[in-house]
Amino acid sequence: MNEAKVGGGCRYKAYTEECGCLNLKTKLLHAEVIAFHPGYEEKDHTHEYAEVVFVRGGRGWAWIDGREYPIGKGSILVYNAGVVHREKSDVGEDKALDLRVLAFGGIKIHDLPRNWLIPAHYEPVISSEDRYEVFDGYLSIMTEEMRKRDAFCSDVVFHLSQILLINLYRLF
Repeated sequence: MNEAKVGGGCRYKAYTEECGCLNLKTKLLHAEVIAFHPGYEEKDHTHEYAEVVFVRGGRGWAWIDGREYPIGKGSILVYNAGVVHREKSDVGEDKALDLRVLAFGGIKIHDLPRNWLIPAHYEPVISSEDRYEVFDGYLSIMTEEMRKRDAFCSDVVFHLSQILLINLYRLF
């Protein structure tokens, strides 16, 4: 697989020149809506799968591999498998974290360990920048599909998750 430019000019080996597309072989394990109470703090933990966390609202902190990151509306956190992490919601009624969490398994990206979405030297917290509405819109549709459980809802949620990953890679 050849290394090629993706989106905003990042060099990422998940991209193949041959087909001009991301070669993502992932399985969406779960998608969740999580609302932290003001001041709530998780304990350090890891997963065997990768997670993408979209901060829909609130403010707080994330600790990833021992580094502290401020997070707020529009932040996107990428946790590769095996990476120690936790989040904490800030204190104050309007500060409670409102999160959308996607867990992916079966990830096979060239030159990365199994279930890693990004290389270790990439920053694991990025801003959705001017794409906040895109991420929020897709995640809102996914949440509604999961709630209603209509015919083909699993297919809709899976394909939207792939679109979200593609949009995520555009930010790197």
